[in-house]
Amino acid sequence: TAAGKPPIMVELCTVASPEELVDRAALLSARRVPEPPYWTLVWTGARALARALLETPPPSSARILDLGCGLGLCGLVAARSGAHTVFADKIPECLDFVSASAARAGIDNYETRVLDFTCDSLDRRFDLILAADIVYEPADYEPLVSFLDRHLNDNGSIWLTETLRADAKLMLASLAVRGFSDQCEASWVLEEGRRERTWLHRLRRPQSSLDARGLKTSTRSGPLRRV
Repeated sequence: TAAGKPPIMVELCTVASPEELVDRAALLSARRVPEPPYWTLVWTGARALARALLETPPPSSARILDLGCGLGLCGLVAARSGAHTVFADKIPECLDFVSASAARAGIDNYETRVLDFTCDSLDRRFDLILAADIVYEPADYEPLVSFLDRHLNDNGSIWLTETLRADAKLMLASLAVRGFSDQCEASWVLEEGRRERTWLHRLRRPQSSLDARGLKTSTRSGPLRRV
């Protein structure tokens, strides 16, 4: 809820017992440990982004991408403002939960896409890309930077949170090389009675960088393509 404003309720459909999705035998014996079901949790960064969206709602004309959306908290808040929102995640199951939450809230201005940003691409660009706590695997930093660069409209913004990774600065440095400016602030979120800190980055390309690149905004839409 934004300070001084009436509360906005966003009801999420969640997994009742996330621990049941963990394959304990595989964790103990597998040569390659499977990734835990992170998507079943609402992370600190998602809560921080949701609050930022409540404080500064996007215009209803905006095109928004919730990248690595998980249960979709950030995108649902954005869609409540009237903006068309695309929820994208590589885990198909979490998109089912997003659709269920959207249906309960009467939200229909959205799409879902099964997408792995390390190898997939969309035939459109966005005014705002939301990226909550998806900076955690160093091998994915460069593909993530490339994806963000390709899919952001010329005058668009990336709102990105990162909480635990000390080496996230490497990914942010790669965005800086591509001409992005970074307005960073600490964001404190109340979780289970405790104040937890995350870092909120608002990233944009300076106009001088856009002029140098000679970019033109694309408004095409279409299916995924491999890159």
